[in-house]
Amino acid sequence: MKLRNENFDSEVEFVARYWRQDAFEPQQAMERAGLIKPVQKVGIRLRRLINSGHSGQQRIWTAAASAGVVLIAAATGLYLGLRPSDPVVDTPKSVNETVEQVSTQQPQRMQVKRIEFEDASLAEVVTAIENTYGVKLGNVPTSSTQHITMSYSGTADDVVEAINEIFGLHITVEDQ
Repeated sequence: MKLRNENFDSEVEFVARYWRQDAFEPQQAMERAGLIKPVQKVGIRLRRLINSGHSGQQRIWTAAASAGVVLIAAATGLYLGLRPSDPVVDTPKSVNETVEQVSTQQPQRMQVKRIEFEDASLAEVVTAIENTYGVKLGNVPTSSTQHITMSYSGTADDVVEAINEIFGLHITVEDQ
């Protein structure tokens, strides 16, 4: 039984002569075949530029530009990471009232304010609206078991109109 033949010996000799460690890497094979362009490493190019015998002035400008880019990136990161955010305020569970926009030229019932309710009874909602907007609400049902959860920004008339539409009520807004 003969294991070797002339063809086998010539193939082994060819492989031994032209073999490289990365010979069978797909990326390099495609680059050698001209199917794709080789990828150049930026760090090597920058090092070559700095050490390529250019004048000292050009090296200083290159180093200054690199330092400037790093400084701008660091400042941007610090600004985005450390900028102040809106303060967090603990609010009561049932009623939260905050003033969104105050205008001294408008009557208080026409001022745009933000009012929030979370599972509040209709009586609590009416009291909060009256206190927030300085108005008196009329035609309020006395025996209502409805609970309201809402966040609304607008005038007293807008808030009452929204509640009337949702629950089919006929509450009116009167100045105090």
